[in-house]
Amino acid sequence: MAWITCCKCGVQFFINDEHNNRLYNNGDTFFCTNGHAQHYTYKETEIKKLQTEIKELQNSIYRKDERIKRLVESRDSFYRSINSYKGVITKLKRRLNGK
Repeated sequence: MAWITCCKCGVQFFINDEHNNRLYNNGDTFFCTNGHAQHYTYKETEIKKLQTEIKELQNSIYRKDERIKRLVESRDSFYRSINSYKGVITKLKRRLNGK
């Protein structure tokens, strides 16, 4: 059992541990015996902070993946250009040598 003191009126009341843990983890509202609304804020803000950090990291990974994709396409285009120029050079060499 968790012993809780109301932050408004100071009355003390019990909540079973399972319910208290759920309230703490979810940040849901609960009420004292006099009807004052309360909730745990530390865990809620910590969860939101971590969720925000996860989203930022996922966005960073997505942007880096897109950059890698563009660089690979650029590299492939460069190599195709080199190969086409090699073909032109070979053609000119053959023409000069009379073949």
